[in-house]
Amino acid sequence: MEIRIADLEREVHVIEKLEKVDDLGAVRGSLFRMKQRILPLAYRDAAQVLGGLCEPASKLARDIGKEPPDIRIEASDIFLSHGCADMLRHVFVHILRNALDHGIETASERTMKNKPAQGLIRISATPDAAGWLALAIRDDGRGLALQMIQQIAVNRGLLPPDTIVTPQKIAQYIFESGFSTSSGVNEISGRGMGMDAVRRLLLQSGAQVEIILETKNQDLQPFVPFVFHIRIPPHLYRLLPALKTGMPEAS
Repeated sequence: MEIRIADLEREVHVIEKLEKVDDLGAVRGSLFRMKQRILPLAYRDAAQVLGGLCEPASKLARDIGKEPPDIRIEASDIFLSHGCADMLRHVFVHILRNALDHGIETASERTMKNKPAQGLIRISATPDAAGWLALAIRDDGRGLALQMIQQIAVNRGLLPPDTIVTPQKIAQYIFESGFSTSSGVNEISGRGMGMDAVRRLLLQSGAQVEIILETKNQDLQPFVPFVFHIRIPPHLYRLLPALKTGMPEAS
């Protein structure tokens, strides 16, 4: 990263002016403007980071004979630390591959279901009530194969046979080490493959991840729509809303 000396000199001059100002409102306004100038150097715009992480999706889709997905990102006024951006780069490799391989159907399958041929992936990032960054990733594919996940969990000894558990609990088994619903081996991982790595990477950074089912029906359905819900701790991101008018600059 390169920072122009002239930019640093400007901030020094602003600080020197602030040292002589008694008007608290003027000081706050100047500090906010300084933060706007400095923060993009120390942090990375979340929308740009997420957009860059999704760039490989088109090639991944074509490699398995599917239409490149429509990806929509909502992440206004949010900046990620460089460490957080790097961590998400590894996380998104697995999440995108899972969505494209086992979530989003082929164009012909989608047409039969009265869906657009092109799949849709939505990503949103918003601070929650506790000050963490809530990162939600969902697609409009077939959903999570809950019955298959339950059977695999039983076969691997993770879940005793005939045990009654909620669909929400069953969904979390995809984070178990090496868990996958893929019936074959290919270049793109099956649903669940790599999810243990996703959880491990997030936990190492102090973040959290869970599967949230998007249905109120508690019956165990073959496929259920869901969202990857990632919570990023406050020290890994910054919120910088647009500057309010009326804040005077220190002079």
